[in-house]
Amino acid sequence: MDAIGAEAMVSESIFKMIIDNYTHPSRHYHNLDHLRALFFLLESHRPQPPGTISRLAVWWHDVIYDPLSGDNETNSANLAKIHLSEIGASPGVIDQVCALIMATKSHFTSASFGEDDAFLDADIAILGAPEAIYRRYALNLRAEYSMLPTQLFYQGRLAFLNKALSLARLFKTDVFEDTYAGPARLNMKNEVTELTTVKNSPKA
Repeated sequence: MDAIGAEAMVSESIFKMIIDNYTHPSRHYHNLDHLRALFFLLESHRPQPPGTISRLAVWWHDVIYDPLSGDNETNSANLAKIHLSEIGASPGVIDQVCALIMATKSHFTSASFGEDDAFLDADIAILGAPEAIYRRYALNLRAEYSMLPTQLFYQGRLAFLNKALSLARLFKTDVFEDTYAGPARLNMKNEVTELTTVKNSPKA
């Protein structure tokens, strides 16, 4: 926000609200650790200065998150539009940030955003994380959906995993595809096997 030229009092108020949302007790995966991971991945694979489209999108892309809502991306984009307007971002920047946030609704099928595709890839790079980190991600995701019965959660999770595994390509950029696609497929195949086994167990 400083890079855009925002007034300190305005940016501090908005920043506090963003942090409060990401640190809500219900956030087990979509929290500040997720944001730190995205910033690290972008810095590692597509370095850009502060205030650029991808960096702004990171802050707001999950600022509104209700596991049972289908409008999280829309609500997050709408809040980003309000906040970015308040801090003086240009209409072009606001439109691009909001478009990127909306694209997180369908990472695998969204249109290309050029160099900002790295943001979309970073958002799902957890799929290709080392096994221990992936398992913790899966557990944290289940915790966020703790209100759902086990079988219903497994059904939705398996649908996502099988859809992803059916794709010829997981990531939009070559650097993310080359680095994370192989481990991602292995992680997801292992999770499918585990969930299917538990789902079909008489005790499930």
